[in-house]
Amino acid sequence: MDSKFTTQIDALVMKSLITQLPSRELFYADWPHIRDIELADPKFNIQSPIDLILDAEIHAQIIRPNIRRGPPGTPVAQDTELGWILFGATNKNRENVSSVSINISTIDTLLNKFFEADELPEERMFTKDEQFCYDFYKEHTKRDSDGHYIVKLPFRTSFDSTAVLGESRATALQQFLQLERRFARNEKFKQDYVNVIKGYLDSNHMTQLSNTESDCLSFDEKVINEKSTSTPVRVVFNASKPSSNGNSLNNVVFPGPALQNDLIAILLNWRFHKIVFMGDIKQMYRQIRLHDDDITFHRILWRENPSEQIKEYGMTRLTFGTNYAPCAAIQSVRTLAEENQADHPAAAEIIKRDIYVDDVISGSHDIPSALRLQKEIINIFKSACFDVKKWASNTNELLEAVPAEDRELSIPLSMNPDKTIKTLGIFWNSKSDTLKFNFKYDANESLSC
Repeated sequence: MDSKFTTQIDALVMKSLITQLPSRELFYADWPHIRDIELADPKFNIQSPIDLILDAEIHAQIIRPNIRRGPPGTPVAQDTELGWILFGATNKNRENVSSVSINISTIDTLLNKFFEADELPEERMFTKDEQFCYDFYKEHTKRDSDGHYIVKLPFRTSFDSTAVLGESRATALQQFLQLERRFARNEKFKQDYVNVIKGYLDSNHMTQLSNTESDCLSFDEKVINEKSTSTPVRVVFNASKPSSNGNSLNNVVFPGPALQNDLIAILLNWRFHKIVFMGDIKQMYRQIRLHDDDITFHRILWRENPSEQIKEYGMTRLTFGTNYAPCAAIQSVRTLAEENQADHPAAAEIIKRDIYVDDVISGSHDIPSALRLQKEIINIFKSACFDVKKWASNTNELLEAVPAEDRELSIPLSMNPDKTIKTLGIFWNSKSDTLKFNFKYDANESLSC
């Protein structure tokens, strides 16, 4: 044995490997060829679990040239960097035959476990809090007459009596006055902000509240400029700002489980299709209503001009910056798929499997089936007041099936051979059907692949 020998391996960790070996205790008193050698496993003859299986590549690294052979019916001893190992049959006492080899059924089981280890789990186990949120959504979510989902916030108060909000209006007022000072210095910033708030009001996604509350959270709004064709400016609300007792809205509400699909699995599945398409659920959060009881916890302060009185408004839709919004949005989309599973199974499966947050990315084997799926997906989402926009495809037919304002690409595709679309962090050229990605690196540093 070489005590200085080291090697590096990539390991798959599983609950169990194979059955215990050997199948019964071995008696080796008449194996003279192993009496004076140092065995890698001195207790090889006693039945015990297998801790590690090394592949042929590692075996080739550790073997040494020395071999010892004993009498017929005894195993061969092989010298290795880890000590001497034994292999072969032990066929003495044929009435109680045992073997150190693995039977065929065990090998099949082992191989299946290796393959299963590489597969993505269909469902992850929820924690106690996550299961509560999942069940809470199922129990309390309703739909209005237009089809919108209406969700309630899963407060921690039922489990923790200290999970309550303190006073926050004074802090919110101070932050709003600071925001107005920024408006005075930057007219473009102010106009972008005003347009966003007007959009909320015009869509009834924000409503003026008649009463004034001191114990409800007021949000610190932040405008983010995005390179987006559908949402160039987005207001994100700071629901993590502490109130007077140290708690924020995000502290007292459960975030719920992470339900988004695996990004790599979506991309790999997408590449299997001959005809591919993608779309974007426009303003997904804002199509999901908050329960009336929870609007008070989504208060903001607002006035367009300093000459006006500051008023309190409540957000009536799922809001960016609140910790429960991602879970509620994704669970609403999955619920929508489940409700349409019987009538439109293929489209429902795409909605469950091939969506990452608000990006639909899927396809089919031919144009007719892809067109049918596209139409069903659009109609399913429309039934819950979601609009799928920014359609892109590697075929003109799918683009022609939607209005021009709903397309991300112009047609015919030959008009924009170099046009790339960013989706899921990568760039896709629909004409050449190739994927690209950008990365930054220091030109003074060497790269290795």
